[in-house]
Amino acid sequence: MVFGERDGVAGGVSDDFLRFMVETKASGAAVPYAQTCYELGEKWVFHRPQSPGVYQTALDQALDWPQYVLNAYANSMREIDHRSRLPLLRCPTVIVQGRHDQKQRYEGAVHMARLIPGARLHTLENSATMANIEEVDAFNRLLAEFVGELEAQRKEAA
Repeated sequence: MVFGERDGVAGGVSDDFLRFMVETKASGAAVPYAQTCYELGEKWVFHRPQSPGVYQTALDQALDWPQYVLNAYANSMREIDHRSRLPLLRCPTVIVQGRHDQKQRYEGAVHMARLIPGARLHTLENSATMANIEEVDAFNRLLAEFVGELEAQRKEAA
């Protein structure tokens, strides 16, 4: 199985990102975790260069996770496959994907939106993985509209 693709359906992490992670690990050199996180911020999670403060905040957040938790998370993500469960979801769902995400495959978000009944995929055109940071106003507006629609539906049903 290729990580990020199952049964001919592209999703998960991109081949380029996977190659980056494998090469980082296989280099033989003990690459400090902080260095890997820094390179993730520099190369993978943003579409455009960010201020030093944004990079530092993202790095600080990544380093707050204990290494054991990160390893367990990474191991579980390699094997997890919720595709059979997604059609069973019965809650309102919005999926947000940055158009320039080179880490997570856009096709995965599209496929997920197809599998979840009533799910809506929103693509933010000027961001990558961290759309909530790169397009904070658009991201917040999108979520506010989504929650507003849910509130209106709840009031109508009451």
